Amino acid sequence: MSDASATELLAALVRIPSPSGEEGKVAACLERWAAAAGLAASRDEAAVRIEVPGAAPGPTLLLASHLDTVPAGDAWEVDPFAAVVRDGALWGRGAVDAKGPLSAMCAAAARLAAEGGPRRGRLVVLATYGEETRHTSMPALSRPSDPPRMERWWASPPVSSPVSPSGVC
Repeated sequence: MSDASATELLAALVRIPSPSGEEGKVAACLERWAAAAGLAASRDEAAVRIEVPGAAPGPTLLLASHLDTVPAGDAWEVDPFAAVVRDGALWGRGAVDAKGPLSAMCAAAARLAAEGGPRRGRLVVLATYGEETRHTSMPALSRPSDPPRMERWWASPPVSSPVSPSGVC
């Protein structure tokens, strides 16, 4: 996966308005992108999950971000959904919080998969809903009954999470 492909994913996500509670279209876009990239992906009421299995059993690394944004408002110098590139940066609602980090996570997952996946364990990318309204779907994703336990996790932007990892990357 090239930097250009990651930027293309980011632009596609930014072009889809996704205020909290209205993440369906952007979630479907991410799920289609993952399938086209050859990644195992699923979507439900809590998140889009992308998984890269390893060659052998082992720990799970969870990368988490979110698909929803706050409303665009009217103070923009550019169309907030045009994904305009200016001065080497892509501008648009959600480009930084949090579709940019999510695009990087997905690009890393695609590259890892293209290289054969992790030697052991698995990588899971979660693109959750409702973070901007404090109705985050993260608690639904960290129930004790949901095996396997995440050994390491990283969230962008940093969020408080009920996930209890044995360590944080």
